[in-house]
Amino acid sequence: MILATPSDLYLGDNHWLSRFGDVQEVRNEPYGLVQSKRAFYTSSLEVEYGFATDRWFETNPINDGTLKVIAGGCDILVDKNGRFSKLFEAVKVFRTAQLT
Repeated sequence: MILATPSDLYLGDNHWLSRFGDVQEVRNEPYGLVQSKRAFYTSSLEVEYGFATDRWFETNPINDGTLKVIAGGCDILVDKNGRFSKLFEAVKVFRTAQLT
């Protein structure tokens, strides 16, 4: 997930995708609080770049779609302000509470 303000810079333009390889096809896919670009590269690689707003990171309550994404498994690559870590911890607490 990418938190970028404004995300229109990335969603409205496909040129930046070529920094990662030769692009064969791009699809825009809306998912509620997330807008995704799915890029298909000539190397057969398929990458989904998801762009979220601040609302996606809210933890009280946690958005159902956000919960599904985090609970489904993902890794943090960069978290300059700790928002992903805070969200991951909130999901962990929420899921633990559901089990007890």
